[in-house]
Amino acid sequence: MLDGAIKITDEGWRILNQRWVYFFFALAIMNEIVWRTQTEEFWVNFKVWGMLPITFIFTAFQFNVINKYKLDE
Repeated sequence: MLDGAIKITDEGWRILNQRWVYFFFALAIMNEIVWRTQTEEFWVNFKVWGMLPITFIFTAFQFNVINKYKLDE
């Protein structure tokens, strides 16, 4: 789907996909830990104000991979 928007090598796509898989597993585990150990109010605030910035920061760190494996046009 993004292959037309982001031109990187197949190895770059593989690395990005693996990183996103690991990221979402880690986010799910973090969510479960917070959900089971904190109050409902804290958990809701964590989902709204914690997970969103974490996702943005993770996305920003992926630009290095995109730049490293980008295809020259």
